[in-house]
Amino acid sequence: MFEDLGANWDRFYAQTIEPMVDLLVAAALVWLTAVVCARLLAPAVTKWKVFGRVMPRWVGRLLRALGMVGLIVGAGWLVVAASIEQYPFDAVVIVGPTVTLVLATIVYGIGQATRARMDVMVIQSDGQPNTALATELAMRMRGMNADDPEGRVEDPSGSDLNEVLAVAGSTEHWAVQLARGAATMLLNLRPWRLELTIFDDRTARARLRRNGLRIADEQLSLPLPPVDDEHPAELLILAAALAATTVSEHYPDIRGLYGARGWHGIGLLNLAAITDGDAHRAYVEAAIEADPCCVLIEYQDVFDRYDITDADDLVPLMDRLEPMIRFAAALSRIDDEALRTIDQKPWHQAPERGRREPRLLMLQLMIRYATAVRNWSMERQLADDWTAQDVQRLTRAAGIFDLMMTMLARPRRAERVVAGASIERMRHRAAMGWTLLHEQLEGLERRAPEPPVAPARPAQPAKRAALAERWVAAAAESPEVEVRYSWACYLARRSSTGTPNGEVKQIADKLRLVCWSGWYQDAALTDPELAPVAGHAKVRKAVLQPLASAWEIQPFTEHKTSLAANAVRSPEQLARWRDADRLAVALGIEEAHAARLIDAAVLFDATVTAAERVGVRRRDLLRAAKCLIQTLGHGPDSFLRAMAATPDLLGLTVGRAMYWRPTGDERAVTARFLEAVRAALTEASVPAPV
Repeated sequence: MFEDLGANWDRFYAQTIEPMVDLLVAAALVWLTAVVCARLLAPAVTKWKVFGRVMPRWVGRLLRALGMVGLIVGAGWLVVAASIEQYPFDAVVIVGPTVTLVLATIVYGIGQATRARMDVMVIQSDGQPNTALATELAMRMRGMNADDPEGRVEDPSGSDLNEVLAVAGSTEHWAVQLARGAATMLLNLRPWRLELTIFDDRTARARLRRNGLRIADEQLSLPLPPVDDEHPAELLILAAALAATTVSEHYPDIRGLYGARGWHGIGLLNLAAITDGDAHRAYVEAAIEADPCCVLIEYQDVFDRYDITDADDLVPLMDRLEPMIRFAAALSRIDDEALRTIDQKPWHQAPERGRREPRLLMLQLMIRYATAVRNWSMERQLADDWTAQDVQRLTRAAGIFDLMMTMLARPRRAERVVAGASIERMRHRAAMGWTLLHEQLEGLERRAPEPPVAPARPAQPAKRAALAERWVAAAAESPEVEVRYSWACYLARRSSTGTPNGEVKQIADKLRLVCWSGWYQDAALTDPELAPVAGHAKVRKAVLQPLASAWEIQPFTEHKTSLAANAVRSPEQLARWRDADRLAVALGIEEAHAARLIDAAVLFDATVTAAERVGVRRRDLLRAAKCLIQTLGHGPDSFLRAMAATPDLLGLTVGRAMYWRPTGDERAVTARFLEAVRAALTEASVPAPV
């Protein structure tokens, strides 16, 4: 019995399995040959304009799938057809599978050569590759267009097969390395290759290849010294900008760069994001010069130039934002009647090859615009001086607000993925702005028999009004800092001088939760929407946030521990050192830094003396000292120069820091206090200004 089983198995193996194995091996060899031929097509595909420059990535994915199916079917068909001897016309029989293989090879080759995956390599100045820097460079490259995660350069790690090859690359065994190299070459898993060679902390060379052909070769150099000499973050940013913008030119579905032309402007803009002060401004201006038509760069310039709560900046800010919103809408392929009345700027030119950009930038511009409109309209309301031009501007803003509400009501999937929490915050702020604006327009319609211009107010569908009401109600319970602040301003604006105590308490509670932040406190000090409740003690206390001691003022905070170790218990004691060299040695800092620290202490000591003479309370004194020393950066000499040149402006700034919106008596106290500070400094024999 067992002998029969063995004989049957041998016969089955010889008649079935062995021929099948032979056929599979033959088919695998045919398939491998076709794959090699497909790989050899890659350089030709790169040079072919139709596929090498403007093919969407989904087309490449489709071609790869169809090509692989065709290769498998064609290889099997060809081997089977060639093995069947009874066909009378063998040459004719193999024509079908041969044509299938040739077409599949071409299709698969095009699909593989046009994928957006990239290999990244960073070579340090010592000639050694650095994997960590290569990873950082890849992440920075993908972050260049973070507004659209689906429209980015593919992750260099990619599929599981790439991970296997990465693990194989970590071993030195020749056979494993050979297999890895063969797989990488044959399958063409990463057609793009970015090589960054770093020469020193300010220069590098970036080479970008596609299927072995050079696409870009740029010398990178920093116009300013790097932030960190030990880490080439700036050079990585420039290389990432080069790669992201260049790759995006070849795929119309890579979005999020908003029509940037070339890599220089985007690279410099991202350098500005990691710097501050003069360096930040220098990078922004260089980016504008490199790409004056890029709305991303213009947005950063507008953000830097205009204070959202400064009455003098509001009209110029709105005049800049309105055409930017229209341009961003054009990039996102949005056309709305509210935008057609806005004049376009000559530098807002859509790129030749249009692609639908994400709407997030447009929404961010609209939120910024909404805040400016709210503050400007409140300034006009406080002044009670509306012109025909003002009403037209308000009416135009109402149309933009309506469009913003519509967009936020139906966010796209990518917007929910990238900025789900931000969308909620935008909804809350947009609803409050929409409600206030339409209430103000209704008031202008009722206020006089003949208003300056009858506002042609956009219709308010009941559905939109109900949506705004629901979002406003949700804003009242939001834990987000920016929404809390906006809600306090919203409630204050709807109040009058007879605001109920309950509402005052709500406003004060919201402001107390946000004004611990220096940014929101500075905003509240000049925000016109809070003016109706500025006289309430609870609200004033919430905004001004009393300081516990002088140690909360920079630069004293930074050196508190070191000064205490040298028996300096207060800034007043520090004012008596006078010897910057000795202080520098004691604290382990530079002499120039020590001199500035002593100057700050001398000025603080003078404010203490002045407060005692004038009768200023300690909490008001500390706020005044913080304004003079930390906010304005004054020392004794610069304070005396400011008092001689612009005493009224200095008094306005310090009075706002002490009392927020000072009364007439409080302004007089501020003036006497500053005069007493000048007298105290003079008595202390501080040199007069040159």
